[in-house]
Amino acid sequence: MGETARDFWDGLRLLLVNSNLDTIELLTDWFTALGAVVHHERGAALCANIDHARELVQIIKPDVVLFDLIVPYDRNWQCFKYLRANAVFDAAAVIMTTPNLRALEYISGPKPAFEILGCPHDLWKLQDLIEWHVASRPVPHVNVSPHTA
Repeated sequence: MGETARDFWDGLRLLLVNSNLDTIELLTDWFTALGAVVHHERGAALCANIDHARELVQIIKPDVVLFDLIVPYDRNWQCFKYLRANAVFDAAAVIMTTPNLRALEYISGPKPAFEILGCPHDLWKLQDLIEWHVASRPVPHVNVSPHTA
């Protein structure tokens, strides 16, 4: 018997890093309803206290990280890279969202080691991406998914 969608999501630890309160509420409600344990942090606040961010990752031990990259892109990108150096963070499936794909592609280089999804969020697509990336583990940082062109 195969795993049901509810079994997949039940207890999945998801760290949501986003600065938009409406988006945080929407995504938290969506993924909590699926059965995930969602911990959310405002992106600017998290990146302002990087030591707290590192401790938080150690406590949460996320299976999935949804990280929204917003302005100032360079500072938030440095925050992301610092977190990515953490083995616990690095072991998670990472999906990065952004309202500005060009800015992210510019600072991340041509082949980033994570999934990039533009905004606004298509919740079904985001759900599929998470399921695909988690199922793809333990091969870390898969660059190609059935959802990217």
